Amino acid sequence: MELPLFNTKSSARNAPQPYSLELNFDQVKVISHLVILTALVIFGVAAIVGPSGGNEEEQISWLVALILISMPGYLIVKLILDQRLEKPILEMTQDGFRDRRLDDRDWVSWHEVEEASPKRQILMRGVKVVLSDGGRADIDMTFLQGTPLQVISFIQHAARKAEARRREDQGEIAGEDETEDR
Repeated sequence: MELPLFNTKSSARNAPQPYSLELNFDQVKVISHLVILTALVIFGVAAIVGPSGGNEEEQISWLVALILISMPGYLIVKLILDQRLEKPILEMTQDGFRDRRLDDRDWVSWHEVEEASPKRQILMRGVKVVLSDGGRADIDMTFLQGTPLQVISFIQHAARKAEARRREDQGEIAGEDETEDR
């Protein structure tokens, strides 16, 4: 399993890596997003019950008000529920990783990972993780401590070690087969 390298400097490849990486929510990011989302909900409610509520010409579209209340409201509930998850939220070791926010996956071992690359969308940043079975186990870094580059670097280092262990194990198995043949 060879993952594409993003930093090909030999000093970066040979830098000591920790055995594990544990990331929790960055409370500053979470609170700032909660404040912004709450403001959007308040604006949506004010648009419905505000002074323009009786005047049909100035009345805000119910669809816009619904969007200003429902979407941020859903995100607020999701953020608050995510805060109740067991810590650490993202746990990475030399054997694999676990993102507690992923409901359908518990532990993903490195031999299951086919590709890992940075993922940037309008309101999200993270790591795109493609699995060998075609599935995905993307890591959303928007509200976590650390950076996608830090996570990708750890994944690459752990994948190299897993590949070396796999080759070593195959070498031992091949050696055992030769001794059995004699």
